Amino acid sequence: MTASSSSPALSPDQGTPADLPGIADRVRAIMLAGALGDALTAQPEPAQAPAAPPEGVSTAAGGQVLGIPSPGVAQGGSPGAGAASGGAAAAIADAAAVSGPTTLQLQPLRISADTQLSLYTMDGLLESIEWASAGEAADETACQWLAQLRWLRTQDVEWPESAPSPLPRWIDAHQVLHADHGHQGQTLEALLTGSMGLVERPVLPEAQDRTAVIRSIPYGLLPVGWRSIAPLSIDAAAITHGRAEAQTAATALALMLQAAQVEGCRGSEEPVRTAAESALDVLGRLTRPTRGTSELLQAVLDGRDPDTAAGVAQDADTPQGQADSGAAGSSAGPDRDTSSRTLAIGLRCALEAEQTGASAPELWKTAVAAAQREQGSDARGSAPLAAALIAAAHGGASLEAQQIGRLEAREVIEEACQRWVQLLGLTG
Repeated sequence: MTASSSSPALSPDQGTPADLPGIADRVRAIMLAGALGDALTAQPEPAQAPAAPPEGVSTAAGGQVLGIPSPGVAQGGSPGAGAASGGAAAAIADAAAVSGPTTLQLQPLRISADTQLSLYTMDGLLESIEWASAGEAADETACQWLAQLRWLRTQDVEWPESAPSPLPRWIDAHQVLHADHGHQGQTLEALLTGSMGLVERPVLPEAQDRTAVIRSIPYGLLPVGWRSIAPLSIDAAAITHGRAEAQTAATALALMLQAAQVEGCRGSEEPVRTAAESALDVLGRLTRPTRGTSELLQAVLDGRDPDTAAGVAQDADTPQGQADSGAAGSSAGPDRDTSSRTLAIGLRCALEAEQTGASAPELWKTAVAAAQREQGSDARGSAPLAAALIAAAHGGASLEAQQIGRLEAREVIEEACQRWVQLLGLTG
């Protein structure tokens, strides 16, 4: 990386301040939003008869919706739309606004492996920070690999003989993270090799699917400058994904999430767009032989279709001046599952929502609905990214309390975020 000056919302050496107004709320909102976007897109066809509400979930009206306080009130901010909805009928109507009339039942919202991996990523970062707080050196990438192996241990697969057996942590006790919810993707394939991939020695040189970028959401929460975020997120993605563009996409997401938090707190008129522009500025300063991801994101910012952009990311791992097999007209298409395209689609959906000028909850619902309309295998992962970007920019007010109450992973997400806020001393 170069030592050039930083972009407006991203500093090379300073991350988001611990006392940034609403920062603790935004950590929680980002993780919940990503999980909700994932779950709302992953739902199977519902049963014909309405299901009973999840055990322990109230449908009483008042200051709570489905038994969960409004995120805005709970975090000390202004009440969000969720608090004003009140009652089961309103909860159903609000849920239908995102998911459509086929999900009117108050069924639990089930996460996929994408959210499971994102939470294990967060815990891997927590473990690194815990070691540092204790004055002990820790290999951040190794901590991430061990965290992913702990997730692997929860899955019904044969343990790779060459892999170490990581010690259990608090997160392993949450059974919701043990369920096989599908699409473990190339992350699972790489972990089953029993080896930790490195940038210079990948275990799957061609791996580039969406699991690399979605599980990188927690890197956008790190209160450090981009000089630190970039190598950390690149190395973490490289554990399983050998393609440089997948590693770049993971970094781009982390940068956008951090910048969106800053821009949101500044009151920017278009915080997601401004954050994406800031991230692109930083990507141009990294000494990486990639440009496909940047071209896809720039195409989205310019209002162009990323599928017809000059450089399609999955085959653009070559330095400038060499043949680029990922140019328009290549095998890239709407069914191609890549981290770069998934991120580009997620950004497009968030921008579409932002351009409406709607209130925060409506922005979130619009972004998720736009992602649900997308076609192709990698579009499946765009919803959690779009949702996380909106939450980073607008905080807990962008989320609906009734949907949080239906989220099957809410308990573990809340605990992970609480640990994060306490360990990092976030006071804002």
